[in-house]
Amino acid sequence: MLERRARQALRAYGVPNGEWNVKLADARGPIREVDLLYRSHRLAIEYDSLRIHREPDAMRRDRATDRRLQIIGYRVLRFSWQDVFLRDTMPAEVLEALQSR
Repeated sequence: MLERRARQALRAYGVPNGEWNVKLADARGPIREVDLLYRSHRLAIEYDSLRIHREPDAMRRDRATDRRLQIIGYRVLRFSWQDVFLRDTMPAEVLEALQSR
């Protein structure tokens, strides 16, 4: 539901299409499946649902993942459920990140 709402908001704002649910790896092996990827811009976007991110270790795992993605050259943007459903800045921030490459 979170990704569906994010996709709708991005489309409505005119943000270019990216690749959804892409598995990335580094020399150590699989990193994770990122929610949205703009490969040519080296931009990975994660949408953090309330269900998964209530776990105590979720933030620690996310930061470790972000570091691995950054080491292989990706910028990482994370958006919470609140960012997608309650605030209207997410699409503009994604577009800004794509344009600032």
